[in-house]
Amino acid sequence: MGKAYIEGTAAALDGALSLAASMLSQARQPLLLLGAVDVPACRAAIALAGRCGGVVDHANSAQLFPFLSALRECGMISGVPAEVRRRAGRLLLIGADALTHWQELPAFLANGLPQRTAFWIGPPNMLPDFGSGVDVHCIACPQDRLTEALGILRAALSGRPHGVGPFAQGEVERLKTFLETGDFGAAIWSVPETDAIGHEMAMGLVMDLNKVARFTAMPVFQADQAYSSALVATYATGFPLRVGFASGDARHDPWAFAGDRLAATGECDLIVSIAAGMLPRRADILLAAAPQANAATVVLHCQDLQPGSVQYRRELASFAAGPREPASLPELNSLLHEIANLLPARQMEAV
Repeated sequence: MGKAYIEGTAAALDGALSLAASMLSQARQPLLLLGAVDVPACRAAIALAGRCGGVVDHANSAQLFPFLSALRECGMISGVPAEVRRRAGRLLLIGADALTHWQELPAFLANGLPQRTAFWIGPPNMLPDFGSGVDVHCIACPQDRLTEALGILRAALSGRPHGVGPFAQGEVERLKTFLETGDFGAAIWSVPETDAIGHEMAMGLVMDLNKVARFTAMPVFQADQAYSSALVATYATGFPLRVGFASGDARHDPWAFAGDRLAATGECDLIVSIAAGMLPRRADILLAAAPQANAATVVLHCQDLQPGSVQYRRELASFAAGPREPASLPELNSLLHEIANLLPARQMEAV
């Protein structure tokens, strides 16, 4: 039996679910904000938004959308990290934060080839330790000039005139030689810390390299399942996140349906936090594993992201599930479906 609270007081789960459904049905524009949730919970949240005419977004989508924008504009040649571990003898690490959100990556790659060569474009004092199996060379570049550096490198690879930019004399040719010769390679950079133009440059660099060599892009995402939620939303509605259902059909607008903006400006009159963590303002309905009883008007305790659940796994660049353990709390997707079933039907079902 799950725990539930109404205005900080313990309540029956059925009563809390009914109140949550009533609040959603009366809301003018409810906002459903996702955190690190698995695939079934994401699908259930999209279905609930479709039933109540709400907006669904991920709490950290602002850090993801520059990447999505670049991906839609220019495309990307990407590979599976597990395959990079097995075959990539050359690594290009872009920026001081390339490994910030996957600090276990050096250990992950260490289980592959016995020897690799890596070139690090970034501040020399932040050079990562890859261990004895990776020969790391540093190409000094200020963090705020990485996009310029990638543009110069692309010009060099295509034979166009270029300056040295942030590079020391001779470093552009050194990088060019490294990238054009040798076996399979991978370019690694951080998604949250890179702007849209930086993503376009990195993606374009990999495409340029594939005219003369074999290279793949390996952008590093946060472990918050934001990219997973965008993929699931695209499958379920035809659009990535920031989807609204006020008209009955799914509509995508990166500005109008930005969850952080809606919450901060008060354009949404009800917030449903689905394991979303800290928000610009207090949630009205909160579903999480261990929330405070008075954290929202309706608080529902549920099972959060589990190792065995179906989720996006960075090492596979795809979805997978592991061994599941018995749950002591109701599953998140089950509670969302129960709330949706208590709502009146609308014209369109999202999932």
